[in-house]
Amino acid sequence: MLLVYVGRRLAALALTLLFISVVTFGLMRFVPGDPIDVLYGAERPDPAVRAAVAQKLGLDEPVPVQYVRWMGRALVGDFGFSYRSSQPVLALVAYRLPATLLLVAAAIGLTVLIAIPLGVLTAVRRDSWFDVGGMAAALISLSVPPFVSGLVLVLLFSIIFHLLPPMGTPAAQTGPLAWLAYLVLPTLTLAATLVGVVLRLTRSTVLEELARDYVSTARAKGLVEHVVLVRHVLKNALLPVVTLIGLQLSYLIGGTVIVEIVFAWPGIGSLAVDAILGRDYPIVQAVVLLIATLVVVISLLVDLSYSVLDPRVRFA
Repeated sequence: MLLVYVGRRLAALALTLLFISVVTFGLMRFVPGDPIDVLYGAERPDPAVRAAVAQKLGLDEPVPVQYVRWMGRALVGDFGFSYRSSQPVLALVAYRLPATLLLVAAAIGLTVLIAIPLGVLTAVRRDSWFDVGGMAAALISLSVPPFVSGLVLVLLFSIIFHLLPPMGTPAAQTGPLAWLAYLVLPTLTLAATLVGVVLRLTRSTVLEELARDYVSTARAKGLVEHVVLVRHVLKNALLPVVTLIGLQLSYLIGGTVIVEIVFAWPGIGSLAVDAILGRDYPIVQAVVLLIATLVVVISLLVDLSYSVLDPRVRFA
């Protein structure tokens, strides 16, 4: 059953990536602006030079032919060369990807450490001041966009109190502590958008499980409250929370663009924005395809994790 399910999901994954590649490739050709004009800036090349550059970049062929050739190379790991730097696209993406994954992993880890314990405590202390305060904090987290919270954090911790660097990354020869200092603010900004969602869902699922009959039975047998909560309630309440975190992880990978721009973080989000502005088609296509691949793979892994958290789940 499991192998059949995975096979179906992988087939759907391939079709999804094919559709995304077609849409991305086509949309980039309809975006106003010519890559050759962007390359030369204010200097307009004469027709002969333009034709030579177009032939070199493969832009002189019909769009369907361009796509087929690009996809044929992409299937073997060759995403071409950047129009602006002439460097291999795969090398540029591979150089920027660890910074994005580090930021996403730190944001997810911080979200789990904050939101799940707070969600459990607000459920256990329902209608208390702690519950009201937690729900108010969750509402603020959901309401404030990342670029606003990022600027507020920079204002507080960098400009007013001078505790953390405002943006960028440390020099290459610096140690882990320097990287940690530069990572704090973008991590807080990215996690702030998720804490409210995960907290609210954790609270609601824990409350739902606390109202079930098996909890009353466990208490009647004399089990202490924390055993009932940890061994029984959380095990059943975490399934939708894991689903949400997996979906939010997919969102974070594709949604770090704003945070990377605000904090000048050298990830694939800022690389994609620079490539769009520079009409660097190969980089944009590679980044979008990479993000789409990560999203669908994470979605598959989240579904597979159901069998670990709840043996009653059957993939068929």
